[in-house]
Amino acid sequence: MLEALWTNNGSITFSECLAQLYFFAVFADMDNLLLTVMAIDRYAAVCHPLHYPLIMTLGRCGLLVGGSWGVALSVSLVHALLLSQLAFYTHQEIPHFFCDFGPLFQLSCSDAHLNENLMMVLAGLLGISPLLCTVSSYVHILHAVAKAPSAQGKKKALVTCSSHLSVVILFYSTVFATYLKPPSTSHSSGELVAAVMYTLVTPTLNPFIYSLRNKDVKSSLKRVWGIESSWD
Repeated sequence: MLEALWTNNGSITFSECLAQLYFFAVFADMDNLLLTVMAIDRYAAVCHPLHYPLIMTLGRCGLLVGGSWGVALSVSLVHALLLSQLAFYTHQEIPHFFCDFGPLFQLSCSDAHLNENLMMVLAGLLGISPLLCTVSSYVHILHAVAKAPSAQGKKKALVTCSSHLSVVILFYSTVFATYLKPPSTSHSSGELVAAVMYTLVTPTLNPFIYSLRNKDVKSSLKRVWGIESSWD
């Protein structure tokens, strides 16, 4: 994308398109799975604070992150290999701002039903299953917050989860609006907006959503900007 903006040349070869789609799928799946891992982490921190160091050990955290990478790399490779078997005419214009599954299926001159069905199944498994795990974690968190004896404890627990929950809502709402439908259907401008939201806007907001709640980051920014008053 940076090269296209710099050279004002929007052309891309088929191999480059496959590579772009592969890495896009890898990082999208990783974002999805890491949001679930973070939900599990917050469940352990809020619902079992005294046992948190025993539950979220370094080895267990490494296993969760490593498993997420393994799933994301494997699933994306399957998609890329199956897509490479499809036939395409040369010199076609992709109706999108990057190589995504749906637009490429539409441009294929061979039968892409297997790819479409597999994408919907894997999108459902990798989307709905982690989402159910995240929702289950937050149900337990809200139950624990409701039983908290002090208002300060409730506020602290909600502040701990608010950043992550806002990203979860933004990410899943735009992804499901784009992918949980037959890919062969026509693409509207609304779907392009949804794609921009989860590919560009959400990753851009992540550093602000997470880090600006960190006291060390706040104090550093205040020193840089010369702000003396405290932030809410």
